[in-house]
Amino acid sequence: MSLIALLQFCIWGLSGSYMVLTDINFIRGNDLIKTPVNVHPISASINQNFNQTYNAYPAAKRIKLVLSTPTPEVQFYIDDKLYRIDMVTKQPASTIDRVYIKHQVHQWYAHSSAIKDITLLPAPPTEISSRHKSVWKVTFDSLADDTLYFSADSGRLVGKRHNYWRAFDWFWRFHIMDYWEGEDIHNPLLSFFSLVTLLTALFGFSLLTPWVRHHIKKRGQ
Repeated sequence: MSLIALLQFCIWGLSGSYMVLTDINFIRGNDLIKTPVNVHPISASINQNFNQTYNAYPAAKRIKLVLSTPTPEVQFYIDDKLYRIDMVTKQPASTIDRVYIKHQVHQWYAHSSAIKDITLLPAPPTEISSRHKSVWKVTFDSLADDTLYFSADSGRLVGKRHNYWRAFDWFWRFHIMDYWEGEDIHNPLLSFFSLVTLLTALFGFSLLTPWVRHHIKKRGQ
């Protein structure tokens, strides 16, 4: 049991060192993205169409005018359902397809790596929040396997990942000993090994104390 506790102690040291020594902003992938540019100037017609749309949907909430998309659009929610209205035609905005996502990639991705693959996922992978429904996954031909995720409903960027984040995630799982979800820091396995490690350290200290006393007494003679 002591050897197992020692092994876990080494894992704690290794995983803790990685998490402490790496820049958290880099791990979160903040360097992968840039601020999107508004490709559509706010014209009089856009202002007029926006006001007409606002008046046509009095129950709309969380209204947002988006000018970085292929065509300017307004996004809003009614009873938690997302609506997208094209500000040129005043009709429902076009379906978010590969062309739309490629445009979003050029707006958000800060590096020069080429797109390797664009895939529509019916459900989000475990490495991003499960609150999102279907998402577009965009991977890049980079050493760190850069990956961006866009909502299939709104086209918004909802996740950014690379291999350094994935390594961090696994180190975190090993650190808290929650190998499945990586969220429960009060799981029984972690509590048990923390107790075993503490008892092992106290036992080792109790064995060391007589040895220290003996050598102190011997030097005093």
